[in-house]
Amino acid sequence: MTKVRDLDQLLDVAARLFGEQGYEATTLEQIAQELGILKGSLYHYISSKAELLDLINRRRLDQLIVEAKAIEGLDLPADQKLERVMRAHLATLHESYPESSQWFVEPAPPRGGAGEATKPSGSPNRDYERLVGRIIAEGMASGVFRSDLDAQVAALTLLGSCNWLTRWYRRGGRLSIEEIGDTIIRLSLDGLSVSGAVRELETASLPERN
Repeated sequence: MTKVRDLDQLLDVAARLFGEQGYEATTLEQIAQELGILKGSLYHYISSKAELLDLINRRRLDQLIVEAKAIEGLDLPADQKLERVMRAHLATLHESYPESSQWFVEPAPPRGGAGEATKPSGSPNRDYERLVGRIIAEGMASGVFRSDLDAQVAALTLLGSCNWLTRWYRRGGRLSIEEIGDTIIRLSLDGLSVSGAVRELETASLPERN
């Protein structure tokens, strides 16, 4: 038997197996076998398979936060910052596929009701949501984005549209990740833009047809 080099090695192997087989179909025994260790040795690093999934998710989320913070600090208009953040987010989903297909899986409770549950990513998730919300709020303050919307709700909506790709995205499909991003970003920025709000007002002011 060999010893696990570090937690990252364990996460790499688990993420690959989750992506290839699905979270529910992958057992800790399989992960340990892939690493060449006994299952019991895994508990030196984790307390459950659900915690393992959460650690994998946190690792990717930390990566997204670092990239988004760097983009937030650039001397660019808010709409360009937001587009870059969204493209970085989608690129991470693509580059991490098929691992990313399992990021938002909700582990089923074991038979009998009680048992392991995923530890919520909590603070990192909220940090990322707030960061995107700040960029949107910056755009509202500068007049790039419409100010009649809630910045945090808008941030959650945009992130939700990106994260939903994990449910249906497949590499090698009809559209590339860049083309998919073009559609999502165009819809998102058009909905936030001041010109979009003007179009809504103009449409609302049109007389009704009999």
